[in-house]
Parts: sequence; structure tokens; C-alpha cells
Amino acid sequence: MQAEVVEKVKQQVPSLRFSGFKGNWTKRALGDGCEILMCKRIFANQTAERGDVPFYKIGTLGGEPDSYITRAHFEDFKERYNYPRAGETLITCAGTVGKCLQFDGHDSYYQDSNIVWIDNPEEHVTNDFLFLLLSKIDWSKLNSTTITRIYSNDLRALELSIPEALPEQQKIAAFMGAVDRKIQQLKRKQALLEQYKKGVVQQLFSQELRFKLSEAKSRNAGREDGGEFPEWEEKRLGDVAEVYQPQTITGEQLTPTGYPVYGANGIVGFYPEYNHETAQVAVTCRGSTCGVVNLTKPKAWITGNAMVINTDGKQGVLKEFIYYTLSSARLDYLITGSGQPQITGNIREHMIQLPSLEEQSRIAGFLMALDAKVAGVAQAVAAAQKWKRGLLQQMFV
Repeated sequence: MQAEVVEKVKQQVPSLRFSGFKGNWTKRALGDGCEILMCKRIFANQTAERGDVPFYKIGTLGGEPDSYITRAHFEDFKERYNYPRAGETLITCAGTVGKCLQFDGHDSYYQDSNIVWIDNPEEHVTNDFLFLLLSKIDWSKLNSTTITRIYSNDLRALELSIPEALPEQQKIAAFMGAVDRKIQQLKRKQALLEQYKKGVVQQLFSQELRFKLSEAKSRNAGREDGGEFPEWEEKRLGDVAEVYQPQTITGEQLTPTGYPVYGANGIVGFYPEYNHETAQVAVTCRGSTCGVVNLTKPKAWITGNAMVINTDGKQGVLKEFIYYTLSSARLDYLITGSGQPQITGNIREHMIQLPSLEEQSRIAGFLMALDAKVAGVAQAVAAAQKWKRGLLQQMFV
């Protein structure tokens, strides 16, 4: 099987191919039939934060614009100078080089020289297939040298393997388009779940949204119609948890395997020993991620880059609830230090609102189930992206 794949590569044939198509793919320079074009230069005094037509730069291509030009300028420049056709591929040539986007035909303008497009008459290659080819290139290196800019001559000289039959190009592009749509659907689902969770967290911890007592407990309390949980109590964090900074270990002490080590950026490596047997709430207390809250795995080493909020042995408090309430809080007011940001033992003075243990359990259980759903969709996104990468390797030469 391996020999067959190697032979196909030698013959310029993809290892995975739709039935009905034969023959080698042809190597063709991008400049053979295509031209590299760019928009008319726009000066800073011709842009505004609000306006009629979005003006995209390398940092905003594919996202939200932060500059606009007037309708009059746009119509004038579109009429007198080069302008892309719908479906043609735009490429960033500076900054994050090689970011590709298909022009959707909506009125918009692009930063000259930093963003170019491939003017493609579609005689040898369709725009959709060309976009796929350009999107799969590792642009971090070109001509075996690390680059920070792509020049027009680099693009013209770029050699691409292309099937001669346009119908084969169209079939591949249509299939990969369906894969991309599936990935985008999953990403939208993930974003909606994350947005929903954010809203629910805000409502739960502001007590705008409250769980009800179970029917049985309401009856035991002499209430017929379902009752409210008791009022939340304000508590000092240091009174409901043991707060401390553990012994740290250096990066040189980390090992390839072992127990997870939690530092300033979540899990940073592994270590043969653990300093906490049970899961713990850990608040990053140093560096740029100061104030980020983690719920660690059991049997982990937590370094001195985090403050541990240990509720083991404490009555009336659930560590998962503490994790969620601290995650929803603004802890930046606790950060000190102008050079190295840090949170010290003053976090003990942080005040929290603490409901009854049963309500804590209901809230934490609900949010943990929601987190599991978000994680499940995130895993589906990652799996689909991995599948796509495999297809790109097998369906192209």
C-alpha cells in the first residue's frame, strides 16, 4: 500500500481520487495565466472609523473592519482601477502572511500591496480550486527561506499541481466546501453554547435566575407550590477555604510523563510526584494570566504561580461552586505590581455570595453539564478539522 502511494506521488496523482478521473495532474506556475493585482492606494486621511464601504487591512481581513471609505471614493476607484471579481482569492502579503480569503463580491476595499488577489480567468483552474490550493500552502517559508513578506514575483513563480479536467477541480472544491460548511456549523454551535453559558452564569451569580427547592423538600418545609432556597450569605473567601501558595518547581524539573503540573497557563507539563491528591481551585497569581481560575485534575502538582483555594474538610461549601463563582468574578482589582502582575494573600479578603449547599450543588451541576456540552462540540470541531487536514493531504498532489 505504501509503495502504491509513493508511486502515485511520483506520477503526480493524488492518493485519494474521485472515480471517473484519470491521468496525471499538471504542474503549473501561478503566473502562467494568472496575474497578481491590488487595489488603489488609500491614504489615512481618506478613511474614517465609520463610513459607507469597509476598508480591510491585513489585521482585519476575514473579520470586522475598523476603517471605512466613502461611497464616492469606492465607486471612483472601482471604476478606474483594478478591483477583484467575486470568487477570486485575496492573500495577505505582510504581517500574518498567506492568509487567504475568497472575495464574496460585497462592496469593500483592500489595503494595497499588503493584500493582493489572484486575477484568474479560470481557463486552467477554477477559483474555488485555486483557493483550496493556496489555503493549504505553508506560507511561513517560501523558496526555503523564512519570510515576513510575500512579493508578487514569489506568487507568480509558485508551482501548483492541478488536474487538467475542470470537472475534477469542481468536484473536489464542492466536496471540500461541504466539509468547510460542516466545520462552520459546528463552530457556530460552539459559539452559541458559549454565549448561552456566559448569559446563564451572569444570571445565576447575580441571583436573577434561581433554582427552586425540589417538590419533596418543599412539602417537608410545609410549602405546597415549590419554594425558594434560603437567601445567599456574604462570606470572606478566607473563611470558607484555606488559601495558600504551594511550593513551586522549575521548568527544568518537568518530565515528559507523570502527574499534570499547573502553572500560570494551566497545565504546563508533568512531574513524577503530586502535591494535591484531590481536585483544587487554583487562581493564577503571576504574569499576564493573573486572575485566571482553573479547576485542576485530582493528583496534580500546583506550582507557586497559583493560589490554591482549598475547601477540603470545610462544611457548607462545594469546591465546584467556588470555581464557578470565582471564574465569574472580576479579580483584577486584587492584582498588584507594575512590572510582574501578581495576586498575593489579599485574595483571602475577597467576598463571595454563598448559597445553601444544595443550591451550590444545583448550580455547579448545571454548569458542569453545560461545560461538558461545550467541550463535546469543541472536540467535534477538532475532529472535523483533523479530518479535513487528512483529506487535503490525500486529495491533492
